[in-house]
Amino acid sequence: MNIKSRIQTMSYHIENNFFLTVIRRGLTMMIPLILIGGTACALTNLPYIDYTAPHLWGTLPYIYTLLNGVYQGTFGLFSLALVILLSLSYAMEKNEPTDIIAMYIMTALGAYGSQLNIGTSYFNVDDFGIKGSFSAMFITLLACFCFERFRKADVLRMKKSAVGMESICANAIHSILPMLCVIAITLCISQLLVFCFDVRSMHELFSKASCALFENFNNSFAFTFTHKSVVYVHANKLLADCFYEKCGNNG
Repeated sequence: MNIKSRIQTMSYHIENNFFLTVIRRGLTMMIPLILIGGTACALTNLPYIDYTAPHLWGTLPYIYTLLNGVYQGTFGLFSLALVILLSLSYAMEKNEPTDIIAMYIMTALGAYGSQLNIGTSYFNVDDFGIKGSFSAMFITLLACFCFERFRKADVLRMKKSAVGMESICANAIHSILPMLCVIAITLCISQLLVFCFDVRSMHELFSKASCALFENFNNSFAFTFTHKSVVYVHANKLLADCFYEKCGNNG
């Protein structure tokens, strides 16, 4: 198999990967929110308008307040919107009915909220915004995957409790224990992170891990570049000495 065929095969597997498809379609559904929030952000940061300048007071502060409210209402809740739309995309890819889709969304929201330390001094409202988007993506996919698996376990579905109910009520009853298990698992992971790594959330873990990774990469790159530079300079000096010595002998 040549390189072109391997690249085509790899691109096909990547394009048809279930989780990448869920992420792609979830982000696609976020295009209106991104465009609205991005436009508001751009207008509030125009380089030639100072909304706080005294000679521009009047309607401009109200326009700034309006645009800033639009920005905070979109990008300020970016991670929450990502959790909802990714769980929606996941359930849609599984061809789930509408009431089950709602259970996926509630499970993902519960799992994401359980590791935000809400109600404690460690809670940071910025985790609802762009800052927590990567951890929101990871937790949502993990929560939806576990919820799907737990719903297939008969021992967790409480079938006897839903006998004679209409389908929407029965599906809600069947989802109670699987949803509880997913939220409990996320909470346990959060507490385990505190115990093992002294971090309070998934975002903090990913942030520290990525910083350490790039720091090591930069250090290794700098060391390699410096080492090769020294070797290159030293080799040139040796070649130059040999050249002058040979020319001197020939002369």
